[in-house]
Amino acid sequence: MDSTRHLISAAGLALMIFLAGGSGDTGTTSNGGGSAGVGEAQKPCLESVDARASSGEYSRYIVGTVKNSCNKQFSYVQISFNLYDAKANQVGSTFANVNNLEPYGTWRFKALIMEDSATRFKQQEITGF
Repeated sequence: MDSTRHLISAAGLALMIFLAGGSGDTGTTSNGGGSAGVGEAQKPCLESVDARASSGEYSRYIVGTVKNSCNKQFSYVQISFNLYDAKANQVGSTFANVNNLEPYGTWRFKALIMEDSATRFKQQEITGF
């Protein structure tokens, strides 16, 4: 279980998306639920199926979708991101959250980017309970 969590965390940390280009990738973080046999990787209940930069008239966001792939309702779900400047210095963080994500449901998130110097982001984790 710990090796699966570390592997999934490493995959989430490896996810780097450039805001300027608006390109996206997927990342996952384990959040419990389900069961796996010996030697099998446990599929996370909550996973980001897309994340990309979006700009409004006066603001910028990270937008995407989180999918609940388990037969479990989550009373609270949060996705968080670290923000980086062009020289790879962390300049902040952001998150989005939702209540009552239903079993097998999807959530379209929108996380506000307040740091003007942020040029890219990295998904940190998805948590839920």
